[in-house]
Amino acid sequence: MKAPARILLLLEQNSDRQLLGAYLQNKFQVDFECESKDLINYSLIILDGLLFNKLRESIQLAKNQCDPVFLPVMMVTTRKELEYTVSHLWKTIDELLVTPVRKPELMARVTILIRAREQSVALKNTSDKLLWLERNRLALAVKSTKLAFWEWNPLTSEVFVSDEWKKQLGVEDGVDAGIRHNVYDFIHPADRDTFISTILENYNKQIESFQLQYRQILSNGLLQYFLTQAATAIDPETGDKVVFGANVNITELLNLHEQLRLLRRAVDQSLISVLITTANGSIIYCNPAFSNVTGYSQKEAEGRNPRILKSGFHSEEFYRQMWATLTDGRTWEGELVNRKKNGELYWEKAVITPVYDEGGSKITHYIAIKEDITQLKQAIRELLIAREKAVESDKLKTVFLQNLSHEIRTPMNSILGFLELIQTAEPDDYSRNSFIERVVHSGNRMLKTMSELIEMAKIAAGSVEVYESKFNPSDMLHELAEAFEIQARQKDLVLTASCEPSAENIEIRADKFKLMSALVKLLDNAVKFTSSGSVCLTCNKLGNDLMFVVSDTGAGIHPDRQKAVFESFVQADLEITRSHEGAGIGLSIARAYAEMMGGKLWLESEVGKGTKVYLTITYQVAD
Repeated sequence: MKAPARILLLLEQNSDRQLLGAYLQNKFQVDFECESKDLINYSLIILDGLLFNKLRESIQLAKNQCDPVFLPVMMVTTRKELEYTVSHLWKTIDELLVTPVRKPELMARVTILIRAREQSVALKNTSDKLLWLERNRLALAVKSTKLAFWEWNPLTSEVFVSDEWKKQLGVEDGVDAGIRHNVYDFIHPADRDTFISTILENYNKQIESFQLQYRQILSNGLLQYFLTQAATAIDPETGDKVVFGANVNITELLNLHEQLRLLRRAVDQSLISVLITTANGSIIYCNPAFSNVTGYSQKEAEGRNPRILKSGFHSEEFYRQMWATLTDGRTWEGELVNRKKNGELYWEKAVITPVYDEGGSKITHYIAIKEDITQLKQAIRELLIAREKAVESDKLKTVFLQNLSHEIRTPMNSILGFLELIQTAEPDDYSRNSFIERVVHSGNRMLKTMSELIEMAKIAAGSVEVYESKFNPSDMLHELAEAFEIQARQKDLVLTASCEPSAENIEIRADKFKLMSALVKLLDNAVKFTSSGSVCLTCNKLGNDLMFVVSDTGAGIHPDRQKAVFESFVQADLEITRSHEGAGIGLSIARAYAEMMGGKLWLESEVGKGTKVYLTITYQVAD
């Protein structure tokens, strides 16, 4: 049985050393310390930047001693130090591993480096044997092997290549004369000078073994990448020092590496969350988008189960059906409500797919592609709300037009009707006076409606200004009580108006006209909608404000309509058959006046028990 490869793991960070050691020890022999003279005995050296700086000379010496055998060196670095570390690639460092480390990536890179080491050992062993073989035996060996061998004599410019190399170049068998002198024409022009100068440099320095990576253009025009392990030796027949080597086509490997790099970059930069778990649900990879959405960093998420996102929104049956679909080998697609690290809930659309092994018989992983649709859900909810409001608005518009038509047509018909009676009939004095009173009432009703419409339009246009004057709130309340006394007495209502002691004898500066107009509308509503009982108007100081309260014992307003009554053209009773006059503008105007004076307007109401309307204003004490 082949002994496991030896790996030297030298990491300053204990956590990184333990993690990488745990990953590697199942497949390789791992040492965590050694003498610098023993570096040559390892198949792979893994270390971080700090220890690399300490062992740089020892590592370079070991590489030279190993030459032509390839001694791979992998450096573990962070993203912050990546740019500096890259400058050492292809010098002393052969591979980089950026933390945090993922096991699949680590194992793949380590396996490739150790395989390259083993191939270089095989090449050196083959080269050593070939050096001692006679030319005829060399030709036979080269012909029987699948490695692409070449030999070059710088003194004579003679080049020999094996049939395998000709095959790699796409040159037909039996073509020797041209290939002997034009083989370097197949090397990519950008790499040709470097290729030849490197060979000559090592040739002149008498370095026994060296390595080259370069591109070749095949006879069909395709570009391929090759790795060659070369060495210098003395031709036993001529005594000339020659250079020979063996090529390995690494195009497919580099293409795969590039595809993996591009795929990784695309996934890392994607705005869609990507999550990969093992078959038992343990997270092994998540991209930055997942971290941005959930708040869990890649390090926090790896090794944990996706249930860390579980919000409790869905039932256990929901999850059971989802996992039944996945374990059955089918793709699951749906919407989830999950919980972020900070506790915030969010919606996401997910597509989860099982991944099978190469044989297609066993599920090894699950891949989840997720999109945060929280804002989309919110937009949909807002659209539904807007639609409901639009429907309500359309209904209110219809009711308003009906009410407005009613408020104009009814008094107009009354006016025209009674005027016609006065003109055509011969009523007595009592009847005539009664007709005139009705005409005047209907005219005042129309005038009130038109005035309110004009005032509402001026408010909407922002053309209403506040004009302050000096007055006593207590006197104003008595004026209002006197104005509504007859209307209240006609309905057998008790009407009272009073100021609390704190507001009894103060002189203030405010817009008396707008304040009285607002209170008139409130009192008018209170008397209008109260069949029996009382209407009360009070005033008291509330900090730097004055608060007026109009309370009644009327029918009250249903909770569903209490906010709506402050909308323009809306009343508590939306039916056209209602028994009360009005276009539904009064409270809107009163609220607008209150806000102009630095206050606000709100109400409290209970069906069957009555309503309290509160109005506040900001005032200044008069000089």
